[in-house]
Amino acid sequence: MLACGYDLDDNNHLTLLIYDPNTWPAQADGVRISLNLTNATRTTPISHNVGIGNPVRGFFKVSDTHHDPTGLEPRRRSGSVLPMSNRAAAS
Repeated sequence: MLACGYDLDDNNHLTLLIYDPNTWPAQADGVRISLNLTNATRTTPISHNVGIGNPVRGFFKVSDTHHDPTGLEPRRRSGSVLPMSNRAAAS
């Protein structure tokens, strides 16, 4: 799962918007994890609607850095296959 957004209200209630690849696409936009941050030094109940049969006991942040994805595109060699529109002209 991946937290892709959040809402923090005036009562210090945090709601995380969750991307869960295991959730049916029709319900995917409604997946949430919620907790109150008022007393963050104590055990705090976590509510959720994630499609699992167990409670969520905690979560953690992992470090993330941006990488340019264009380096993953395959390189084209010169003399590669011509696009369909140019094949007739080349024959």
